[in-house]
Amino acid sequence: MNDIETNWKSKYIMKMIECENIQALTIKKTFMPEKLYKYESYCNYKIDTLRRKEFYLGKASDFNDPFDCKGIFYSKDILEEVVEIYRKRYKYDPRSTEMLFKTITDVMFEKAFVTCFSEEKFNMALWNFYADQHCGYCIEVDTANIKENESVLSRIEPVI
Repeated sequence: MNDIETNWKSKYIMKMIECENIQALTIKKTFMPEKLYKYESYCNYKIDTLRRKEFYLGKASDFNDPFDCKGIFYSKDILEEVVEIYRKRYKYDPRSTEMLFKTITDVMFEKAFVTCFSEEKFNMALWNFYADQHCGYCIEVDTANIKENESVLSRIEPVI
């Protein structure tokens, strides 16, 4: 990740932690690429979703990577800041920072349905893994409509 990319994602995360959603959406909208790409294997249920102009959403807890879609805080200071915001906003007083973090991540992990996009159109690893060893397909998504629809934009998260 380059410095500009790291900087905007850090600002975005802090706005989300501070529950300043409008500012966070503005940051995300500004830095979202014009195109995103979805690599898929060729199977009937995914083709059906394509015909309906939808995307298949997989359950996060079914992913093969146990850390995928789990929140990770690399700094105890940031985690403590998140806990303090939750305490004030939701009048929630957990016994420990770790307990609150585990509760939040476990609930999100069990309830989340996810689809993934890439900023890269020609990525051999993605073609191999997600597009069934180069036998699937890749969909190009123009993000202009996403950027104008706050309901959709608020549900799309950058890879951190």
